[in-house]
Amino acid sequence: MGAAATYWRRPWLTAALTVFGLFFSASVIVDDYHYVSDVLWGAAMGWALGEWVVHHRSSRYRAGGETFLPTAVLPAVDARGTFTVRLAWRLGG
Repeated sequence: MGAAATYWRRPWLTAALTVFGLFFSASVIVDDYHYVSDVLWGAAMGWALGEWVVHHRSSRYRAGGETFLPTAVLPAVDARGTFTVRLAWRLGG
């Protein structure tokens, strides 16, 4: 979650990942899989490592400039002749 939030730097994505993390953390505590200290330490360590990986190993900073996730909204017609609109994006470099 820390890597995704750091790489794309979108407030809505950071908020969504944080909410997911809170629900997930609460569920593993309530189900007695982990103690609160485990979850707090793991969350801090995971977020910090995710940020480190993005800053030191990702293509965004290795390329020397800002990169973005190319997206497009495209019209499409399927095999049955149904007209649709699709969202497409490129994941690789």
